Amino acid sequence: MIERPPLLAALEGRRGFVAIMAAAGSGKTTLLRQWEAADPRPFVWVAPDDAGEVQRLASLLTDAAAPFVLVLDDIHRHPDAGSALLGAITGLTLPPGVGVAVAGRELERRAHSRLRLRPELIEISDAELALDVPAATTVLGDGVDEATVRRLVRQTDGWAAGLQLARIFLGRSDSEEFTGADRLVREYVETEVLDELDADLIDFMLGCAPFEELTGPFCDAVLGVTDAQARLELLERRHLFMAAIDREGQRFRWQPLVREALAAELLRRDPSRARRLRTAGADWLAEHGAAREALALRLANGDREQALQLLSEVVLPMFYGGSLDQIVDIIHDIGPDIAVTHGYLATMFAYAGMMTGDAVCARRWTRAAGDFYLAHSFGDIDEQVAFLTLRAHLCADGVHRMRLDADAARVRVKESSPWRAPALMLSGIAAGLCGDTAAAAATLDEAIHVSRESGAVPALVLALAERLELSTRRATEQEIDEAVQAAQSAPYAHYPHSALSFALRAESAAAAGDHRAARAALASANAFRPVLGREMPWLAVQVRLHVARAMAALGDVVGARVVLAEAEEVLVAMPDPGVLSTRASDLARVLRPLGDAATTGASLLTTAELRLLPLLTSHLSFEEIGERLHLSRNTIKTQAASVYRKLGVSSRSEAVEHAARLGLVDA
Repeated sequence: MIERPPLLAALEGRRGFVAIMAAAGSGKTTLLRQWEAADPRPFVWVAPDDAGEVQRLASLLTDAAAPFVLVLDDIHRHPDAGSALLGAITGLTLPPGVGVAVAGRELERRAHSRLRLRPELIEISDAELALDVPAATTVLGDGVDEATVRRLVRQTDGWAAGLQLARIFLGRSDSEEFTGADRLVREYVETEVLDELDADLIDFMLGCAPFEELTGPFCDAVLGVTDAQARLELLERRHLFMAAIDREGQRFRWQPLVREALAAELLRRDPSRARRLRTAGADWLAEHGAAREALALRLANGDREQALQLLSEVVLPMFYGGSLDQIVDIIHDIGPDIAVTHGYLATMFAYAGMMTGDAVCARRWTRAAGDFYLAHSFGDIDEQVAFLTLRAHLCADGVHRMRLDADAARVRVKESSPWRAPALMLSGIAAGLCGDTAAAAATLDEAIHVSRESGAVPALVLALAERLELSTRRATEQEIDEAVQAAQSAPYAHYPHSALSFALRAESAAAAGDHRAARAALASANAFRPVLGREMPWLAVQVRLHVARAMAALGDVVGARVVLAEAEEVLVAMPDPGVLSTRASDLARVLRPLGDAATTGASLLTTAELRLLPLLTSHLSFEEIGERLHLSRNTIKTQAASVYRKLGVSSRSEAVEHAARLGLVDA
């Protein structure tokens, strides 16, 4: 029995009408029993299965000599009698202290509409009955870690019966992941949901099961019906684990666990139909511009070649849309042999590794793409430009070679190509790193213009910051604000291209004496230091030089020297660093005469520890953080202990508070 204090507080002593309409197994009757136990009034439980009782019950309500609550539970089992009763009593004036509670999976539409006219009505649905993480922890038991509890709450949408089934599953198995395909869930859905429905509606539900999001036109086309919108609305109205996700009621989604159970049931009954539906769904989605969703269905169907073709069309829009994590997941889904036959996708996977700080992924896929193009010609100009810009980003052979690659991409790229903005951006950056300031400024100005026109936000973010980098005067606040605002625009804020804007803001604010703004910008810039290394060495050095200057201006000379040492370590590995070497030397001369400020301990944090710090501010457990960083829980725990020691604190909350004061994380 999960306590529900907010709901019980709203119900206790309530007069008038209460409607509790929710899915099977969501806790409707449980809530009513808890209300009965907490309320001093007597509760009269009635099953409205006899239309002849309507008048008697109406009289009971109007002639009541003392307060009581009339409970009509499972009203969906008696739709005719229930509608007649509600029709008779919704217009009544109830005596003081008398309440009526109606509970079930659905009400007849007219009766429900009439009931909603009662001003004192309280409506409780699946959303209010859904269990949160603390309640789910009580259901699942103390032995289940927080990460698993959160995952199960997301998977079930807090559905009480689903969490209870998960508890049973976890009690008998610790090696498999709980899904709706488990026999426990399938049997519950079959006996408690499907057995009460007509065959046509069951067939429609099973046909919709392979798809996470549904619309009327989509279901009409894929399932070959003409009234899908009405059927989707019926599923929602009857609380059959379907809910609209927009205010217009045009887009619907399943409760995830039940969708998995229905999909497994469809596969059990008719595997060939499941495959045909996924194929038809993928075709429709691709035709209507939903290529990412179509891609997922192609992969689920095992249509590898069609999936790869579709992926080559959507991977750049996914990149521009901030979907790096999805790209990385797709890499794992498709498998490593993709590079043998698809050089362009290998190039894009290398980009994904570079942008997420996964050095192994970046190097592996860059080599794979290079090997592919040694043996095969480029499929088109865009393929060649993509590979040239990747090589320019990596700058493996120094800034002059970077400029050759970037200039070759700039010359070859078509005016209408989505690769034009990054090609211009890299050409301008490379010119600046080679000391050709005039050419760099002109090309970066063009890159900014093209990026704005084409919506290439990652290119715009870096082009704006690099344009400020070229200026011989101090950038204005307005110029820096523009660069920072672009860097902060979701979902691009986690791209390493954003780091330079934050570093410039930190240095500018520190120089102006605005220490609070400087520390906030430093926290954002420092979050990128773990992912900026030898994969984009020029950007890694640029960011660190500005961060070091900001730290020195804030009085953390030790920290500035540590960050400068990181920049110098990257420079040593660069065969041709261009002007970066001079800039690092100039900063070293500035820092040399400064006395050592008292170290805060933050300067001693390793790259791995700096990468961990922002995640410590979240609600994630050590195990969940480990999943994000692909490390074990014990490794995360060890790193956290090291952070506590270096910051001179003894707990996670103290570490977060201290790191915020130092500007290492957002306050």
